[in-house]
Amino acid sequence: MGEPKEPYFSSRVSVLPPAEPTEGPPHPDTADTLSMGLWRSLALRDEMSAAHSLRVARWAVLLAQETGLSDDEQWVVRRGAMLHDVGKLGVPDAVLFKPGPLDAKERALVNEHCETGHALIRAFHVLPGVDDIVRFHHERWDGRGYPAGVGGDEIPLCARVVAVCDVYDAITADRPYRAGLGHDEAYSELQRCSGAQFDPMLVAAFLRVLDATRPG
Repeated sequence: MGEPKEPYFSSRVSVLPPAEPTEGPPHPDTADTLSMGLWRSLALRDEMSAAHSLRVARWAVLLAQETGLSDDEQWVVRRGAMLHDVGKLGVPDAVLFKPGPLDAKERALVNEHCETGHALIRAFHVLPGVDDIVRFHHERWDGRGYPAGVGGDEIPLCARVVAVCDVYDAITADRPYRAGLGHDEAYSELQRCSGAQFDPMLVAAFLRVLDATRPG
């Protein structure tokens, strides 16, 4: 297998001419249509990531409601969760669909999806706040995440919300190279990572959501 090619979007999306900003706030129909169009593009490329994103969006809205976020913030959380992995459109097939663990170089290519997706979203000017979720959803509360290495309250709140739900679903969902773990294992992992990887307030709130929605 040859060297993975540079992701298409990572080298080109930043030089695309941005859409002209509109006067006033974006029309909801325009923003929703664009969100669904981008999500469907991801679904055509990577059905597993697209399905994961919808599950994350459902959890993220519940967490946003539990923490008292406004309707506007819940909209941003839902759309940001749906599109948090849209930058994977720029990851080479050989890496994105590799049926096993990634090496360091491959992992670095996957990690570019935060900046790639951020640049893609920002080019349209109609998804305010969503771009921050796409860029910062892999940052950590302790500042050891990527791509910017920011921590604590420097990470936008909506991105912190999506980060918790993203990891919960990643743990519990089946992957090509492993079966998903159970709810109890994921619950324990969130507790273990509270205050290090995740905002402890949001972990506590999400555990309440899980307790309230778990059957039986």
